[in-house]
Amino acid sequence: MTRISLQMCARLVELRRGLVELRRELERRLRKPTADRLLPTADYVSLFDEAPRGQWAQTASGRMFYPLDPRPEEIFIEDIADGLARLCRYGGQIRRDVEHYSVAEHSVCLARYFAARGERALARWALLHDAGELFGEMIRPIKSATPDYRAIEARIMAAVCDRFGLPRDEPREVKQADLRILLDERDAVMATPPAPWDVDGLEPLGAVILCYSQAMARAAFLHWFWELFPEERAYPRFGGAAARPTPALRADPPPQGEGECVDWRHQGVYWPADPPPQGEGECPDCR
Repeated sequence: MTRISLQMCARLVELRRGLVELRRELERRLRKPTADRLLPTADYVSLFDEAPRGQWAQTASGRMFYPLDPRPEEIFIEDIADGLARLCRYGGQIRRDVEHYSVAEHSVCLARYFAARGERALARWALLHDAGELFGEMIRPIKSATPDYRAIEARIMAAVCDRFGLPRDEPREVKQADLRILLDERDAVMATPPAPWDVDGLEPLGAVILCYSQAMARAAFLHWFWELFPEERAYPRFGGAAARPTPALRADPPPQGEGECVDWRHQGVYWPADPPPQGEGECPDCR
């Protein structure tokens, strides 16, 4: 009797996992997260819940995220924008007169490069090509020697691609542009190199590096996301709350005296390019 019960339990667990996989596939095809997809608490997993998923990390919006078992329905663009805007390129080893140069701005530069050429599909991939680094970036020399870390990052990136309808394989053109922009960034934010870089034989991308603040980098990243992924505007964000009205998008800073806020909590403008002039773009609630 005990053996039969254990076999039945094992079979039920397998059926449960099969249903979970089916649901994940349906959600991936719809590219729509479900607001009621709550995870079991970290210290409780019942017989019919999924197996433990490793340790979890908390996102900027207060969600649980499992880096070792990422899932498309648990990917939210606001968390990606927050992480990449605060993450400094080159492990923070930029010139001392440069206060910040974020992964978010780097991604925006690549997206703008392809968008200017009418290559929208490549611009979409370029904007999110570093989304797997939302919890931190490892510099290339260390990453190349750490296959386990690269595998984890690739797993997160696969979930990002499934969530936003991108092909999982990074396009060759995006990889090449990601190398070429290193030359523009070296001139803009790095000290004089002590030796040649591996990319010295390439042609610079011609990107304009503006060194946005963290808030501006986040705003620019989100602006380009809504431009390149307009289908996402219809989906509820932040835990299933109704999506807020999309603010008007502008190519230039507002005229003197308007000064709209770039924070998502206010009905402000997502700046696509240059920061507003001195004194503008400042919200009293954000000071």
